[in-house]
Amino acid sequence: MGARLFFATPRQRALLCLGLAVAAGGAMVTVNTGVLVRDSLHRSAGDVSWALDAFGGGSMAAAAGAGLSTAAGAPAGVAPAATVAAVALWPRRDPGHLGHVHSALPAGHPHVRDAVATRAGWWHGHDYRIGTLHTRWPTSARSSA
Repeated sequence: MGARLFFATPRQRALLCLGLAVAAGGAMVTVNTGVLVRDSLHRSAGDVSWALDAFGGGSMAAAAGAGLSTAAGAPAGVAPAATVAAVALWPRRDPGHLGHVHSALPAGHPHVRDAVATRAGWWHGHDYRIGTLHTRWPTSARSSA
């Protein structure tokens, strides 16, 4: 009954269309911001999501009317712990160019065109980004695909 009344009112339909347009625009901005930050920092999507979560948490607290002191204090309270965790957990040597093995890609695949065939698969190196062909960071014991 309520949905029928909602859609029967022209103003309500217009508000629904406006809300959908604003949500779509916000989603495009959010996704493209994440991609831009990830590519410029050469980090994984998980790293970027944590950074954007910290920013978004403070923004939402401010928008919810929690007050400026609470909105600024919540991220400021988490920042020291996050800094200590980052220093403790971040690799000491973090190269951008990584050599790695692809064990699941066929010989004719464009990604391994210049790779060297090894017993474990196709070895090559490049600036490494987590994505479709690289689902995790490579280690000496595991291949990346």
